[in-house]
Amino acid sequence: MEIDKWVNFSKLGRGGREMGKRRRISPAKKIELLREHLKNGIPVSEICEEYGIHPNVFYRWEKEFFEGGIETFTRKKGSREGVPEEKVLRGKIKKLNEVISWLSEENIKLKKKENGEI
Repeated sequence: MEIDKWVNFSKLGRGGREMGKRRRISPAKKIELLREHLKNGIPVSEICEEYGIHPNVFYRWEKEFFEGGIETFTRKKGSREGVPEEKVLRGKIKKLNEVISWLSEENIKLKKKENGEI
């Protein structure tokens, strides 16, 4: 047997993955895993074993998810949170149109003063 083919089992973690290499799990995937547990009733242990994550990590995601939910449903006075993006953009367009019309009027007034005609 060649030495290159040997596996250093001391560096392998659960699930046979090499320790020290962190994987990045997207927020969408985290929510998908939480949904599997909460809606479908799949035990945390099965989900963690299947995806190679520690149960403590899963429970931290769950805690962060529910704490973020409070912020989602809480609307502060004067904030634009909860206002649909389309409504905000329409307001900006309205203000820009007002500025354009004012600038156009000012431009016409200046031209009239110089030449006496448009």
